[in-house]
Amino acid sequence: MKRRFAVFFIILALCGGLCGCAHAQSYRYTVPDTFDTLIDIICYTSQDDAETYGKQAEEMLDGWHRLCDAYRPWEGVVGVYTVNQKAGQWVEISKELQDLLTFGVEMYRQTDGAVNVMGGAVTALWKDTEAPPSESAIASALQHIDINALEIENGRVRIADPDARIDVGAFAKGYALQKTADALRASGFKGLLSAVSSVVAVGDKNGEPFAVGLSDGVGGVAETVYLKDGEALSTSGTEQRFFVYQEKKYHHITDLTTGYPADSGIAQVSVVHRDAGWADAFSTAALITGESDGTVWIRWEDKDDISQ
Repeated sequence: MKRRFAVFFIILALCGGLCGCAHAQSYRYTVPDTFDTLIDIICYTSQDDAETYGKQAEEMLDGWHRLCDAYRPWEGVVGVYTVNQKAGQWVEISKELQDLLTFGVEMYRQTDGAVNVMGGAVTALWKDTEAPPSESAIASALQHIDINALEIENGRVRIADPDARIDVGAFAKGYALQKTADALRASGFKGLLSAVSSVVAVGDKNGEPFAVGLSDGVGGVAETVYLKDGEALSTSGTEQRFFVYQEKKYHHITDLTTGYPADSGIAQVSVVHRDAGWADAFSTAALITGESDGTVWIRWEDKDDISQ
């Protein structure tokens, strides 16, 4: 049986960031340099609350950032970097990391492999580069992205292939934002968590949903999305992170069927879902697998209904 990918899509021809469109009084606390972006905690109660919730969010987001980082060691943290460095060995890990990696395996299943937590051997080749990797390097790396190389069991993990690497970049920011939003909700927070390309709504704005604008890339709003309590919006696009080599643009979202930046003909995809981690993964998958005419229809084989 096939199920339609039952979340809300907005497909835009132009790329841009997210901008808040709220009219009620709001107070902002900014978390800098986390997941390679600025994250705003936008509170709709009081300025003192914004400071309190902001500090709580900053501590949590910083912890998730360190856990998810595949390229830098953090003192006292057994995260993705540690597991990658010990590829081939069993590594004792926290419940948080086990849940994150298990989520990554589930996203592989739900997106038919478009989002692959074991794609790190390929994505590392494109990290902070100013020129595309060689064809031979890409071909070699593509031999080491088997999802079955990731073995998870009872508080420990192993990458069975010593040349394979984990990369949670396709969903880590959304996942961390959702976990943080859940914790803030339990503390009484009401407002938005905005990480530019991912937004989570907690509560409402005087009984109304939060209005979030999708930028048209030239300072205006191309589309407004209304987020109800518990909904998340994620946007994946090709125009914000890229480099140009010999007059050709290479963006940061990799198609692991080719080892090169996705070339689906879609510039930007936005997804609304009840979970920011899912929305993050699905927007990435949709951009990779989208149709060139600007309309994305995705069907998943025998997947759980994700429309709730």
